[in-house]
Formats: sequence, structure tokens, C-alpha cells
Amino acid sequence: MVEAGHTASRHDPDLKRFYYRVLQRRDKPRARVAVARQLLVRAYILLRDEIDYAEFRLRAFKAAVKA
Repeated sequence: MVEAGHTASRHDPDLKRFYYRVLQRRDKPRARVAVARQLLVRAYILLRDEIDYAEFRLRAFKAAVKA
């Protein structure tokens, strides 16, 4: 999962921002594990709600606009 998180953090803008935010406070290995955890949380939400990644991003955008 750490390798998948590392790749995802290079291609997904949200995970990239999260990685660099954690990297400011921690070292690289911990930042990579934190991204891997976020990736697992996202996978859980996708499976739980039976949605695709595009719908997940749309919901995240709508939640950000409300806040």
C-alpha cells in the first residue's frame, strides 16, 4: 500500500498536497505511510458507498464548497 500511495501522491493533486503537508511535520517514510492510509480510507469509502472515484471527487468538492 505504501508503494501505491507513493504513486497516487504523484498523480492525485489532493494526495500530493496531503503528502507535502505531512512531510513538513514528519519524515518521508511517515508521510508515505500517511498517504497509504488515506488511500485505504478512500478505498473503503468507495466500496462502502458503491461509487466510483469520479463520484468520490465530486462529493469531496461539494463538501469543500459548503465549508
